[in-house]
Amino acid sequence: MLLRSFLALTVKYSDDDFFKDSKNAAVEFYIRSSRELIFSQMGDSNAAVNVLTACCLLSLHDIADSNKVRAWMTTGIAVRLAISTSILTSGPGRSILKKPDALQRCCWSLFILDKIYNSSFQTLPAIPEEAVMPDKPVSPPTPHTASDEGLEYQRMLHNTGQVDEGVTSYFMQLLSAWGSLMVYLKNIRQGQLEDAWSPNSAYQQIKSLVFRFETVLPEVHRFRNTKFHERNESERSTARNYWAAWISMQMVYHVIQCILHHPFLHLAEIHRKQRLRSPSFLQHATDQAILHSAWVIRILDLCMDHNFAVYDPFVGHLAAMTATVLFFLRFSRDGTLATKAAKDFEVCQRFVDRMADENPHLQHTKSKLTRLAQSTTQEIQPPKVETSLLWDLLDYAASSNPSESTGSSSAVELNVNTQFLSSPQANTPRPNEVFPSQDQAGMEVSMTDFQVWDDASLTFDMVDFSTLPDVTALNMPISWSNGHL
Repeated sequence: MLLRSFLALTVKYSDDDFFKDSKNAAVEFYIRSSRELIFSQMGDSNAAVNVLTACCLLSLHDIADSNKVRAWMTTGIAVRLAISTSILTSGPGRSILKKPDALQRCCWSLFILDKIYNSSFQTLPAIPEEAVMPDKPVSPPTPHTASDEGLEYQRMLHNTGQVDEGVTSYFMQLLSAWGSLMVYLKNIRQGQLEDAWSPNSAYQQIKSLVFRFETVLPEVHRFRNTKFHERNESERSTARNYWAAWISMQMVYHVIQCILHHPFLHLAEIHRKQRLRSPSFLQHATDQAILHSAWVIRILDLCMDHNFAVYDPFVGHLAAMTATVLFFLRFSRDGTLATKAAKDFEVCQRFVDRMADENPHLQHTKSKLTRLAQSTTQEIQPPKVETSLLWDLLDYAASSNPSESTGSSSAVELNVNTQFLSSPQANTPRPNEVFPSQDQAGMEVSMTDFQVWDDASLTFDMVDFSTLPDVTALNMPISWSNGHL
């Protein structure tokens, strides 16, 4: 069973002459026979690990085959099996016994598949919350602990009173927030609009999850301390398991906030409904979208510039999602921002193209992203784009599937304003303020000219802004920044 499900996933990528022209037939045989064995052994508790592992492998095959319905069913059946056999339990009766490492990994593999693929706009996730899960499996060691910096790393943890659960554990925490984000997007798509700035909104709840993550993430895993960009190829290769999880964590963290503040959600008239919106909130949302999309590009550039191969196709989908944000920003009335967003959009396209070469299901994502880029060639000004195409690219199951979204679709205008708050210099002068002469006016510095990246007090986020190149071109207003991490 386990061997046949493994072959079902891997044979399609094989160039061995053994299969010759019968590769597709062999794959179908392995799929059919492994499924029969899975159902025949479902009632055997001794075979639980093999059954769940086989389900994970078949689900990965279904995703790679762009068969979203079968992928949903396979993952859902496996989760229900785990619940019915008390492998996953909740409430007072939850088992406190530590489960074998192989079983832990099976359960958390199902959790990942459920959050990144089953949390689709067209279905419901099978795992309601992280609380039903067993303890997380052991994470790969950080590069610090295997070097001369190990003692300093331990001292840092001791001084801050933190416990390092491992990079994989923090990635899992972010996936819980990711599932909540998908529910949030799904509700908006169905017409359930809310005032995001209200205290109990879904938006605020997701922000709370992100803030909690920022407070528990140890310093050792943050961008400025890991120094991914300073390590040589041998160092990255030796600790590849860590760096692969670290890249995924960084990407999910930034894309959550990028999409949560998507101009499409907050600036566009969705469902043809006009809404009264807070200018301060719109400024905050736009600035956050600019900030986090810039960091996504930074990470993608690092991977491509340092030839660090990314094998997780979900990262390719995250790049495509970010591209939809940059697509709006490229039509900003701020010319500098629009130019940078257009270049960054192309970075996302190149990354998705690379991933699609190795992951056939991402060919559909690539195609949809190309259609998005071509939608601006229309004669209508300002240009418009179909909302169904945007929703498809925000949903992993839909973006990597050849079918298009069902239901009615409308066109959304792409003329984006990114300035909602005026600087004090643009309004009433202070008492006894002397207006500059016409010759002096060119020397006057307004808040919109303030380079926020030069403020040494800013330590917000998982990163050190001083390492981010070319961001000063954004000319972002200071209004978005307040706190310290």
